Amino acid sequence: MNKMLKSKQFSPRTYDIKRKELETWVNKERDEVKKTKKVLEEQWKRTTSIIEQTQKDAEVMKKILMDSGRLSHRDTLLSSRRGEQPHKV
Repeated sequence: MNKMLKSKQFSPRTYDIKRKELETWVNKERDEVKKTKKVLEEQWKRTTSIIEQTQKDAEVMKKILMDSGRLSHRDTLLSSRRGEQPHKV
């Protein structure tokens, strides 16, 4: 645009109008990028939180299943010593 102004392809008035339009567009796009970045950062935080909670829940379930398996195995051993049928859990 500057070259066009210097080479007199644009009048000073047209140059000012186009410059203002361009500045307005750039500012609007910059604001939109900031908003999008903020939304992405918030979503990433939520996703990270969900992943961490899921991992914790998986560990708890693993522990529960292991404890349940030990109890079931222990019940089977105790029942077989007494001559009883094992209980189904």
